[in-house]
Amino acid sequence: IEILVRNGNYQLAGAKEESSRISSIFNGDLFLGDAATKSNFVENSSDYDMLHLAMHAIIDEENPELSNLIFGNDERLYLNELYKLKIPAHLAVLSACNTGFGKIKSGEGVQSLSRAFTYAGVKSTVMSLWPVPDKQTSEIMTDFYKHLKAGESKSEALRLAKLNYLENTQEAELKHPYYWAGFLI
Repeated sequence: IEILVRNGNYQLAGAKEESSRISSIFNGDLFLGDAATKSNFVENSSDYDMLHLAMHAIIDEENPELSNLIFGNDERLYLNELYKLKIPAHLAVLSACNTGFGKIKSGEGVQSLSRAFTYAGVKSTVMSLWPVPDKQTSEIMTDFYKHLKAGESKSEALRLAKLNYLENTQEAELKHPYYWAGFLI
């Protein structure tokens, strides 16, 4: 089985498909390709109640301030830049690798991308705890938003999306928790 994960800097077919499907579920604005820029995110992130970022993330355990999200044209949004933003969204879904992972700093906790979004004002985040597989993440995230649209709470929507993934996956090796359990709220 070939596994494509969301850390690095290469095209993610699953992330693109995921973003398109989610945008249609909520009739949202979609920034793909040349429009998926750091400046577009910084300028517009405070205008939305929900943000979905399906992309690559790089975590630097030694220097957390170098952890970043990778936008189009290899533009990086670094942890310290996120701390400076004001993002009043009620939900940010960080559909990338290791977004809840980082160095533990005494008295402050985990220095993660998710924490930076919380510090910027986001009420809740969906984050990953390890390198997540592109294809399976796309399936789970799309289902998560279908359950949100149906009125489920964020935690219940994520739980149901994971259960649906397990029910609809035929290959036994793809039912391993690595493929579906990496995201939490």
